Amino acid sequence: MSFFSTPLPAASFADVTTQYSEVNDLTQVAPATGAASLVRSKNAVGGRISTTLSMPGLPVTVWYIIFNKPHKCVGPIPDRGVTNCGFDDVFAGPEGSPGGPADPAVINATGGISADDGIAGGSINLVYGLKGGQVGGGPNQPCCFGKFKKNNGHRAEIHLLVDEHHVFDDWITDLFFPNPPAEGNQRGVIFLPLDDDDDDSDSD
Repeated sequence: MSFFSTPLPAASFADVTTQYSEVNDLTQVAPATGAASLVRSKNAVGGRISTTLSMPGLPVTVWYIIFNKPHKCVGPIPDRGVTNCGFDDVFAGPEGSPGGPADPAVINATGGISADDGIAGGSINLVYGLKGGQVGGGPNQPCCFGKFKKNNGHRAEIHLLVDEHHVFDDWITDLFFPNPPAEGNQRGVIFLPLDDDDDDSDSD
C-alpha cells in the first residue's frame, strides 16, 4: 500500500522548507480531493491538511506513516510511480512484525469530527506537528510504533493517512485494513524526502 498523490514544488527559506501535495481518495485511487502542506526543519515537521470526506459528523484521525530511511524501502510500488515506500516497508520486521530496514514509524498526528461541506459530504481542515524524537505507541495508541528520528526532518519520507471511523475495530485493522480500493482508509498524501542522503547513522 502506498499513497498515490502528486507532490508539488517545495518552497525553501534557509533550513525551513515547505512542501505541498494533493490529497487523494484511496478508496478509488481517484483525483485530488483536497490539499496538504508540510513544513520541514532539521528536527521538526508540521503543516495543514484540508480535504473532503464521505459524510459529516464522523470521527476522523490523521496519521503519520514515517520512513526514516526511505532509501531502504523495497519498492517500486506497482502503478504508484511517486514512491518506493509502502505497506511492505511498514511491516518488514521478523515474521511480518512492525519495523524493518526503512525504519518505519506510525504516529498519530491529529483528529476531529468532519464538518458539513454543504453538498451532502463532510470535510476537515486540520493542523499537525511533530518533533524529532517523538515515539508512537503507548496504552492509548496500541496501533502505533517506532520513532521519528531526531535531525531527520529533511531525510524522512512522510505519508499522511486520513482515516474515517465508520465502524471501529482494533487500531491496526482500522488503520491499515482493508487496503484500497476497498472501503477503509479514505485519503492519503505523500511528502517525498528533500535530502536523498543515505546516511544510516541513527539519532535518538
